[in-house]
Amino acid sequence: ENMPDKERSSWYALISLAQKTSGSKPSKKYLDDTKAIIKEIGTDTFKKTLHDWLQFLVDLKTKEEPQTVTYSGHTYNFTSYDYITSINADAIKGLIWTCSHFHDNATIQTISALADRAFKKIPGKGPTAVSVGNACLYVLYKSKGLDGIGQLSRLKTRIKQNSTQPLIDKYLQAASEEQGVTISGIEDMVVGD
Repeated sequence: ENMPDKERSSWYALISLAQKTSGSKPSKKYLDDTKAIIKEIGTDTFKKTLHDWLQFLVDLKTKEEPQTVTYSGHTYNFTSYDYITSINADAIKGLIWTCSHFHDNATIQTISALADRAFKKIPGKGPTAVSVGNACLYVLYKSKGLDGIGQLSRLKTRIKQNSTQPLIDKYLQAASEEQGVTISGIEDMVVGD
């Protein structure tokens, strides 16, 4: 509400596009459409705002809520855990994909932190937000240079979900072929001095 009208309209258009995303990676049309909107907003303004929003999600605690239900004369107590709703997860996934336009260290670090957060387990539910985490992994893979790939390599040791490990391996393998080096070579290159 505090944004200037033109900027706010651009963000609404971007969020509207992001909410309609589906699949495991963005289409070329989606990336082209979002790039035009980002240009309207201004790259620096866009990155600052989106980094703030994504950092909010990194820091957002899982909401723990005690529940009591009575059924057939019996009372059951349990705890529900919520992070973000599925409709918001779709919009966030779309916004994360827009980060594949940028390859700066601040964007890569923020995306990596959000991936780590998205795959943290919620008791009795599993990973916090798989679609958000997978979108982050895609953006890290698509980043130019080795920073994003280095973060993927780091996340491989941190994320324990069996279903996520093959996706990280697939991205690391594709990156190693694109860079013309082995996966272990990539891992050696990204290890700090």
